[in-house]
Amino acid sequence: MINFFKLLLFSNPNFRYIRKSLIVLFCFLALTLVAVFYASREDAIKEQNELLLSGNELMTKMSTRLHDHALLLRSGSAFFAASDTVTRKQWKVFVEDMKIDKNLPGLQGIGFAIIIPENQ
Repeated sequence: MINFFKLLLFSNPNFRYIRKSLIVLFCFLALTLVAVFYASREDAIKEQNELLLSGNELMTKMSTRLHDHALLLRSGSAFFAASDTVTRKQWKVFVEDMKIDKNLPGLQGIGFAIIIPENQ
């Protein structure tokens, strides 16, 4: 069977166009396989970079949000430390001046609880 193909393709001058066609076919098939491999590799690298970028962006947003909450808690603590007593009206003015709805959107509220002695 192999000898038949050898005789048919390589020794018979009438089939030189077939030989050239097969050579061109195999060359372009090889080029196509290389291009597919390269494109799939580039896509995988691009997807990995996008995933890393998204993860870094999410981590930065979460870190910033937690930092903002910590600043809010520290400012409330400083407000209490600077005053002997804090009334509801003073607290309301403090919270409004902080503009929490603008600076920390999504925060549902901030409050404090007064310790009430047993005799009251």
